[in-house]
Amino acid sequence: MSEICKILAVCIGPGGLPKQAQEDPVTLSTDGFANDKHRYHRHGGPDKAVCAYIEMDYLALEDQGYKPTDLLTEGEWEGGAFGENILIDDVNPQRVRLGDCFFTDTVVMQVTQPRQPCNNLNVYHPDLMKIIQAQFRAGFYLKVLQGGTLQAGETLYRENLRGMTLEQVNTLFYVSMRTGTPEERRHAAEELLAQEQLCEDFKEDVRTKLLKIK
Repeated sequence: MSEICKILAVCIGPGGLPKQAQEDPVTLSTDGFANDKHRYHRHGGPDKAVCAYIEMDYLALEDQGYKPTDLLTEGEWEGGAFGENILIDDVNPQRVRLGDCFFTDTVVMQVTQPRQPCNNLNVYHPDLMKIIQAQFRAGFYLKVLQGGTLQAGETLYRENLRGMTLEQVNTLFYVSMRTGTPEERRHAAEELLAQEQLCEDFKEDVRTKLLKIK
């Protein structure tokens, strides 16, 4: 049975942070949202066409005292602050899995990997990138299986396909592959590489780290 959630914001921008929330419907294709740009070559592409963030993670950061700087005037996190394209409500981030489908009556998107946070997030706090990475609050990417338009306020459905959770992916990549014994690190890499729904770009990072294990 599908779970029901809600799109709180659809955001695009010329590159960099933050992206700007849009009031009107925004066209979405397999390449991503119309008029949305990326500053770096490894951002975007078919397997990372849509960057999603869950409101619960913003609220958790606020509870810990991490508030935005004057780059955001309201003193609270707003949609697009972390460069996400869609901000979603009513989803438990610990339950999101590789291969999960998020869809409306017309649009179908599929989870391909957890987002790997970059130093740009430190514009809000000097250690925010490390904090988000350590807490697995970076969001995730989706590929577009069927395009259309998306708009803030629209109902979004999630179909859970029982793949590996993004929390498990992050634990294997950021913990096991960094702090385990060589054997544990290799085993973690092999587990990740065996995930059919994990996109090739992320697997390339896994292979790079695997080559460095002695």
